[in-house]
Formats: sequence, structure tokens, C-alpha cells
Amino acid sequence: MCPVGLIDGTLVGVTGMENEYTQYQTAGDQMRAEELSRLPTVPPSQIAGYRIDRMLGRGAFGQVWVGVDRNTGRSVAIKFYLHHSKMDWKLLSREVRHLVSMAADRNVVQVLAVGWDHEPPYYVMEYLENGSLDQLIKQQNRLSVTQSLAIFLSIASALKHSHGRGILHCDLKPANILLDPQMQPRLADFGQSRMSNDQTPSLGTLFYMAPEQADLNAMPDARWDVYALGAILHCMLTGAPPYFSSENLTTLKTANELPERLSKYRQILLSAPPPKQLQRVPGVDKPLLEIVEQMLARKIENRFDNVQQVLDAFARRARNRVRKPLLLLGVVGPLLLLCVMSLFFWRGISTAKNQSTVQLQMDASRSNGFAASLAARTMERDISTLYQLIEAEAAKSALQIRLTAALEDFTASELAEMVAQSPRDQLLQKVLNSENRVAVENYLQETFDRFNLDDQIVHDTAKIDSMFILDNRGTMLAAAFAENLESKVGWNFAYRSYFNGAAEDRKVDADRENVRAYAATHLSPPFKSTTTDRWKIAIATPIFSNAALVPDLKLASEIDSTDVVEQRSAAVVGVLVMTINLGDFELLGTESNTGVAKADSKSQLDLDRFAVLIDGRPGNREGTLVQHPLLGELADQRSEVFSSMNPANQRSPATLQIDEVQLSRLRNGSILDYRDPAANHPEGKQYLGDWIATLERIKLPLRSEAGGNLEKNDEPVNNRGLLVLVQEPARNTAVPVQQLVNAMTREFAIAMFVVLAVICSLWYFGLRMFPSSELTVRDK
Repeated sequence: MCPVGLIDGTLVGVTGMENEYTQYQTAGDQMRAEELSRLPTVPPSQIAGYRIDRMLGRGAFGQVWVGVDRNTGRSVAIKFYLHHSKMDWKLLSREVRHLVSMAADRNVVQVLAVGWDHEPPYYVMEYLENGSLDQLIKQQNRLSVTQSLAIFLSIASALKHSHGRGILHCDLKPANILLDPQMQPRLADFGQSRMSNDQTPSLGTLFYMAPEQADLNAMPDARWDVYALGAILHCMLTGAPPYFSSENLTTLKTANELPERLSKYRQILLSAPPPKQLQRVPGVDKPLLEIVEQMLARKIENRFDNVQQVLDAFARRARNRVRKPLLLLGVVGPLLLLCVMSLFFWRGISTAKNQSTVQLQMDASRSNGFAASLAARTMERDISTLYQLIEAEAAKSALQIRLTAALEDFTASELAEMVAQSPRDQLLQKVLNSENRVAVENYLQETFDRFNLDDQIVHDTAKIDSMFILDNRGTMLAAAFAENLESKVGWNFAYRSYFNGAAEDRKVDADRENVRAYAATHLSPPFKSTTTDRWKIAIATPIFSNAALVPDLKLASEIDSTDVVEQRSAAVVGVLVMTINLGDFELLGTESNTGVAKADSKSQLDLDRFAVLIDGRPGNREGTLVQHPLLGELADQRSEVFSSMNPANQRSPATLQIDEVQLSRLRNGSILDYRDPAANHPEGKQYLGDWIATLERIKLPLRSEAGGNLEKNDEPVNNRGLLVLVQEPARNTAVPVQQLVNAMTREFAIAMFVVLAVICSLWYFGLRMFPSSELTVRDK
């Protein structure tokens, strides 16, 4: 891909272009050329000592034939000058002289013999069968960076030798570089060469010729060959010399005379933008690109001054490329070491963190299991105490006699009417005004106050919220409350489980005529107060009568409150019921001795662990939370709303329920990823996250109708439904581990920073002592 060239000052053509330019010849010259073309197998002459085999090529001044040296058997190329009458013998002899003077350079084509006195004149040079670099580029389209640089450095080395002898080639191009059997380049065709002190201009080949060389008055300069070297390297890497294009060829074709053509060529090079093809070639790094750009600098003063500077630039590039891995290793190595250390540190610290966290979680799980068991036993003890308390009170003759007397104030029809429906005003007033009933209520109020003021009772059990007495048909006859609530005296509660002992309350409008009072002390299922929005339980026990002890039916006020009636063939005349807010049970003890407050206290949110109560009865209420800190908060807020008497602000009761999957897992053992259902409430976001939770069943004390204890296996279903769950945030177990990890990470970061600072300091002083010698590209 070599464009138009100038040989011996005459423009000649090169095949392979779209339009060929040929040397101007006379009619006689053309006739002789045609005649020679008709006899290509016959050499112009025989030369003693050589056998001429075949014609290699022809040009404007003669032919080149391939022969063999008969003495050595070496293949040679013989150049015959057939048109020597038109030749400048001074230029021809200079070319041969220059070739002979560089015979010691293995990168220059060697001249073996000269026959100026022969007809036709000739000279013999070594034959290189691999052709020219131009042919190699055409075959491969472009050469690799490695191959290009190997050829280029050999060419530059030969040119340096030539310049060292004062010889400037002035027409470097791929066609003038031949390849030996080892594919090593050899400089050829010194026809346009000049001595460094010559004043004669020399024209090279278009697109390989420096812009200032394209002038018939130019003085030879070593930087012309530097430019041509850059153009050759550009051609090897991209497949074409710089600025070569069909448009530029068309522009040059419009010139009629040589000076005009040279002027257009200079204008093309000086006005066109710098070539960018090299930037898209894979493997061309920035230093190589900068070297080529400086060789091709259009201003001669910005170009390398000589070939030695070019070789020095490539030597620096080679040193830097060799040193670059070492420099990179010096930077990347310590950084990689730091990364590996960091990786193993994080791997080790993560493993230790996970193992420690799991161990702490297991320890917390075991601790929660112990706490849940303790809470269950505590509640069992409290309920057992309340059982004993209420049974003892129901067995007192004072209460039994007063209740029996109160019941005598009403006829059977009136009692039946109170069972059938809510009492009419007239009947209700009779009930409320009954002297014996008032005596029962006063007695009950005194008992209620005594229970809540007795330090021993308060210390051993939860606070009693209310006490009331029902007759044996479920009608409320007397009540005492901790709060000033509306009395329900005269209303029938036979549908309530605390009266009939069923697993659940019956419907309010259910038939109550045949409902029998449960004749043993028992615990009701949890139920929610429609007034206070608090979950409660009720402990109920039957009240027996024994008419034999009170034959004259004295007024109840006259009976000694300490008397206890013997239970001989006694009938159930009523039921004594006490209710307790589930939130009042101190499941894990008081804050002073365990560090955990009551579960429905707002202060509980600041603590690590708390207990909740769960309704575990089968059915649609299974898993419902009946005691929880959030429930306590909402109940307190509801109480404030009622006290402010602003119904618009009333909240609907909150129902928190554990899903079946979680409840099933909890029944099988502790879990570490419990999700508190309170987190789903708009005001329960503080309960988000994983919890360590353990479930424990509360085993309630039971009584038979005869007053004896029931066996565990005989325990009714409705009394097996209360569960206690102890939970604490899973993140709490990770806090000490995370603190340790943070401390270790902080120390590791400081160590890494110190190591990095030392490495940077060493590099800083190293670079100051051994600065990098990078190529600086001058302005074009």
C-alpha cells in the first residue's frame, strides 16, 4: 500500500493504487520498453561468474534479474541500467557508493559487484527472497504491535548507522525495506540519499515525506528520515501512512506540475487534523502513541532531532514497561496484601461474631426458658393462693347466712323473671332496696377492701379488681369494684363461663333456665372488659347453705363473720366471683429483685426481657395475647378517654394474635426469630424485629365438686388454655459481640492505616530518589 513516489527527482507510479502515476518517457523509450517486455526471458547481457535465471522486475531505467554466483552458489539480484543515456550517473554512483560504505551494517542491502564499464552497466547485490515490507503489509493488512516494533527498531538502528556515516536516506518507505530469510529488514534504494552536509534538495515519497521536504529548495535534514520512520511505523500498525486517503489523492491528481503538486502536498499535511487511527489500534499504549506523534510532528522543531533520540525514547518506554510491573507490584502487592489481610480479618471476625451470637442466643434461649418456667410457676402460685382465699371466704357462715337470708326476700317467680330477662325498673328497685341484699353487699365490700389492704395478700397475689356474688341461677346480687363502675346488680350472668364452668361464654340470649352453677372452684377463660378494655380472668367458687345452722333465719347482720359453716348435705345457693386484671400479675417478679417490671407497664419497653400471657385454647382465639405491654398502654389511654368523657376519641379494642405457624413452633421449643404481633399495631413499631421467645404452659390448680384436688390427667380443657411467653430482643444478644467487633475493627483500621501510610511514604521517597523518565510530547 505504497502511494506515488519520486525516484531520481521524477514522479513514478506504484501498482495497487486506483490511479497510477508513471514516469514520462519519449516515444523511443516507450518502444524500447515494449520491446523488452516482449523478451522477458532473455537477460540484457551475460556477466562473467554469474548465471542469470529470471527477471525479477523492471523500472524506468532498466531491469532487475535473479541470478546465481557461480563461485559461491549464492543467489543475487543484478540490476541492469538499459536507459543510461537518460540517467544522472553522478546520482547512480552516489547510491552505489553509499551502499558500499555501509557494507558492514547487516541491516543494509549489500552490494557485491559493480560493472560500470559493462554494456549495459549493472551492479550486483544480495537477493532477498522474502520481498519488501510493503508486500508484507499488503499481505497482512497490518502488522501486530510486537512485529511492527521489532522491524521498526531494526530499521531505526540501520538508519542510525547511516546517519553516523553522514548519509541521509531521504526516501524511506516500506517498498525500500527488504526482508531477509529471517524476516529481518534491510534498507535499500539509496538513490535519493544525501550527505548530511549536502545543499541539494531531495524529494521522497508522498505521505512518507516530511512537509518541509516537499520543497525544491529544501536543505536535507536528518529529521526528514525521522518523519519517514514515524510514517512507516504508522503504516505497519494501521495499514496506511498518515494522511493517506482517496480525497487527498484526488487533490494531488489535480496538480499539473511538480511544484504545484508539492505545494498541495504540504497544504494537506499542514491543514489536516492529526491522524487518530493509532488510537484505535489494540496494543498501542500511550507512550508508543506519544513517540509516533512526536516523530510525525508537522513542525520540524517539534520533532525528534535525530534517530538516536527516537531509539532513546523507545528504550525509555521499554525500561518503563519492564519497570511498570515492578512498580505495579510494589503498589498492588502491598494493597493486595492489605486486601487479603482485610478479607481474612472480616472472615474470621464474621465467623467469630456469628458463632458468639448463636451461642449467646442459645444461652438467652435457655435463660428465657427458665424465666418462662418461673413465670408460669409464679402465676400458678398466685392463682392457687387466690383459690384458697376465695374458698375460705365462701366457706364462712357469715357470708352463707347473709346470702341465704337475702334470697328469702324474693319469690320464685321474681327470681325466674330475673333469669329470663333484664330486670324491670320495679323489680330492680326491689332487689336494690332489699335489706338483706344490702347487708350481703356491705359484707362483700368490707371483704374486698380487706383483701386489697392486706399487705400479705397483696404481696402474695395480684390485685383483685372486683368481687361479686351470683345466686344459683346466675343473677348478680352484690358487687364491689376497685373502680367506680356501673353496678350490674339484678342482671343475670348465667351465660358467663365463670358461672357455668364452660370453656367459653355462652351467647347472651341463650336459654338460662337449665344452666347449673359449676360446683367447684375454677378459673374462667380470659375475657376482655368492655369498660376498661383490659383482659381479665375470674376465679369462682360455689357458696353452700346449711339451714340447720340458722333455724330461726336471723338477720344476716347478726351472724359472726368468723363463723364457718360445716358442709353437710349443703346445696349451692350462689357463686362468689373475684376478677383480676391479667396485667396485674407480676410474672417475673418486681423490678427491684429481677430487673423486670410488670408486663403491661410502659416502663417495660426500656427493659431487656418481659413476659406476656396467651390464650392457648383451641379455636379462633388461640394465640391471642391477653397480657402485653402494648395492651397495657392502650388500656391506659382508653381509661384517659373515658375520664375525659370525649367519646369521639375512644379507641376500638386492640386484638393481638400470634399466627398458627409461630405458635406451633413455640409449642415445640424456643425460637430465635419470633415476630411480636404487637409490631403490626400502629402504635407498636417498637416491637419490630426478631425476638428470642420461649413458651410455657400454666398448670392451674383445680377442685372437684367435693372440694378435693383433681389429678393432672383429669384437667378440663378450658383450664389448660393459659400460656406464658417470655421474650427478649434478639439484637440484645449481639450487642456485646458487636461492641467487641467494633473495637477490633477500629484497631484493625488503625493498623491498616499505619501500614498504608508507611507504604505511601516509602513510595514517595523512592519516586523522589528515582524519578520516572517519561516521554514528553511537544506541541505539534
